[in-house]
Amino acid sequence: MPINGRPSLSLPPGILQTNKVPDARTLTRIRTIIGHKEAQIETLLEERARACAIVAALDKKIENIRKDIKEHQALTTPARRLPLEILFEIFHHCKASWPLAPPVLASVCSRWRAAALSESSLWQSLSLTKQWPAHPVEFVDAWLQRSKSKPLHLSFNFSQVYTLNNIDDAQYSVESVWQLVVENIHRVKSLDVIVSDTHLADLMERLGEAEGAPLLQNFNLEIPGPPGCFSSKAPITKSLPPAPRLEIVRLTGASITWDALKPSLPSLRRLTLMDVRGHPPCSMDACLDVINLCPDLEYLRMPLNILHDRIQNRDRPVIRRPSLKELILECYAPIDPGPILDYVNLPNLRSLSMSILGGMSISVNSWPHLSEFVTRSRCPLEDLSISGILVQNDHIQHTLKSLSSLQGLTLRFSSIDDDVLAALTYCSRIHDTDPSLLLCPKLRRIELEHCHKFSGDALVKMIRSRTDKLFVPGKRTAAAAAAPKRYQWINNRLEAITDINATYPRPSNMNYLHVDFCSPIRANHCTQINTLCAASTAKGFGFNSKLCFYESGERYEMAR
Repeated sequence: MPINGRPSLSLPPGILQTNKVPDARTLTRIRTIIGHKEAQIETLLEERARACAIVAALDKKIENIRKDIKEHQALTTPARRLPLEILFEIFHHCKASWPLAPPVLASVCSRWRAAALSESSLWQSLSLTKQWPAHPVEFVDAWLQRSKSKPLHLSFNFSQVYTLNNIDDAQYSVESVWQLVVENIHRVKSLDVIVSDTHLADLMERLGEAEGAPLLQNFNLEIPGPPGCFSSKAPITKSLPPAPRLEIVRLTGASITWDALKPSLPSLRRLTLMDVRGHPPCSMDACLDVINLCPDLEYLRMPLNILHDRIQNRDRPVIRRPSLKELILECYAPIDPGPILDYVNLPNLRSLSMSILGGMSISVNSWPHLSEFVTRSRCPLEDLSISGILVQNDHIQHTLKSLSSLQGLTLRFSSIDDDVLAALTYCSRIHDTDPSLLLCPKLRRIELEHCHKFSGDALVKMIRSRTDKLFVPGKRTAAAAAAPKRYQWINNRLEAITDINATYPRPSNMNYLHVDFCSPIRANHCTQINTLCAASTAKGFGFNSKLCFYESGERYEMAR
């Protein structure tokens, strides 16, 4: 034992390295040492806990100080000191990608709010088509007030209002928002509305009572529903308020009287009627009346839904409309819309589509309407789509012969056969001598659906003749110039070919083919056509194709 009388807290040297069993006295000393060291650990743990608490308190103080620094730095950020001109550009850029951005931008800071509220052009357009705010009436009212006196571009999908919890609130919102539109109709430049036919008559009645819409240029009204579904509600009888600048009208799924539509026709440039039930029904005479009443019309899409429709006034004069460039006629009954072409002269028409919808088709023995129309109008028709009109092949060839400027051809439920494809097939031996024998020399796009009378081999042959670039002017002539004199006969031959090529240009290269629901097409035909596509692309001429064929009742698709 040490001199001070306390037990030693260490063992004799070497005892920890021995393997002897300690005696009772040594065991007592070991237990005393262990207890002392455990007490030391407890003390150190308490000291560490106190130190951790101090560190945590210091970390919290540091975090608070950093937060204060960021808040103070935000006051000095360059974004707060941007010139208003740059700030307005940022606002308009944000609004282009997010139509409801202005309220969010106005909530960034007081300066941004003042800038956003002062820029009335930022609030010119309002689009509520996907999601409505919780309080739509107050939202729309504030938005329109912030636009001040600027022209408005408004777009509403009222069917989305009913996602609100209360149906009564939704009904009130529709009526109140529409009342705000009517009150500001004198500033509205474009109006796009999607509304159920339950509210249609009431909303149009209110709109028709407005004094006028002097700035209105674009009006789009849509009744949501599946394609080909006509509204069974009472038709619109109230016309739009006087709109002398109205140029574009698009009606989808609505039911309307012609008397309500006629006041808007004289100034129109584009008229689209889709799934529209007219009162009286849309007829060929009604279509001609529309063309007659729209002197500056450039685009017309119109349905025809009278069974056994005929031109009633056969003595009507031919209507000449140089402005009309695109005409789309959609028949909802098995009728021939061709007679309409007998009463129009459209010298600048570039696109014509005549379709019998619903998978219906009719057979006609004689169909001179299109060829006579092209001869009469001398129009540069570039795109032609015919669906459901089964015409004899000699009439098809006669029609295509008159379409020398045609670039796109779409045939659905057609009787096209190998003779027509053969006439479309380019043969240098024949067509270089007499180019007039080649149909549609500029043809680049073909779409065939539900055509079953041609063969796949004839189609492949036609496509091959219009994708192989047989001769490029100038290249072979340069090569021939360097040839030895003993091959002068080759030079003469190549120069002759060059002269022929300059006089009779080769047909345009095909760049798109779509074939579907055509039973003659098989997998081998699709493979051959895709090979031609790849070869044409490798030569620098893009060619896309979408080919569908059926084997053992299964549908397969090959696209390139």
